[in-house]
Amino acid sequence: MLSDEGIGAAVFSGDPDGVVAFLDSFLGPPTADTGWVDPFEISNCAGTQVRVVSYNSLSLTFGDVSPVLEGRPHFFAYTYGNYDFDGTATAVRDKTPLGLVTDNNVGLGTQLDMLEVAYPDLKINPADDFFPETFVINDNLRGVISGLADDSEVVRIIGGQDCAEPT
Repeated sequence: MLSDEGIGAAVFSGDPDGVVAFLDSFLGPPTADTGWVDPFEISNCAGTQVRVVSYNSLSLTFGDVSPVLEGRPHFFAYTYGNYDFDGTATAVRDKTPLGLVTDNNVGLGTQLDMLEVAYPDLKINPADDFFPETFVINDNLRGVISGLADDSEVVRIIGGQDCAEPT
């Protein structure tokens, strides 16, 4: 379950090894893992170390400094879904692993009209030259949509305060 508090039992502030072991138990081993690196090697995160572990298009971000906690390595953000944006159109690139949804049953491919039913207070932001249309449910749960038409689809879900993603 994707939420503004983490992914199922893997909550933001959780121990990195425990979070990875939890996800490994139902997704299998990660498809990519940066290991612990200097934040500026892969992001614009604060702190002295950051790590990104990916299961295809689901990426988890860990670090020792985040809006969640400071002083020890911890889980603080995820992104789910990969897309391409050329300044005018958004195209889905990867939706795996399949089937991850929020508590209101919103996942990749959910249409905008159903997203608005599930989260009636969400905010929709139009595209600009650099970023596609986005939605914000709250500060810790937001995402990207393929357009503003009712049948536009969710192409990315973002949980937490990922320092490498625009809000």
